[in-house]
Amino acid sequence: MHPGKQAPPAGSGTAAGRPLTEFKTGAPGCVVALAGGHGVQGRLIGLGIRPGVRLEIRRNDGKGPVVVAVGGARVAIGRGMAVQILLA
Repeated sequence: MHPGKQAPPAGSGTAAGRPLTEFKTGAPGCVVALAGGHGVQGRLIGLGIRPGVRLEIRRNDGKGPVVVAVGGARVAIGRGMAVQILLA
């Protein structure tokens, strides 16, 4: 990114990745970035979700929480927080 330019908003499907909410059940992914403020990022990191981590979408039916498998655990993430997780 060029100096002085801001990152595009989460959910925009940028070259940096696509929001977790756009992936279907069963899809694997690799976290490339976390959007949102320090609180959201801290919560996600506490759940083991950070850049470089591979995960699998276990449930994403378009409503309710998104369930992912990460580090041997299943984690349910609200859609508002899930849209802040960018995957490749």
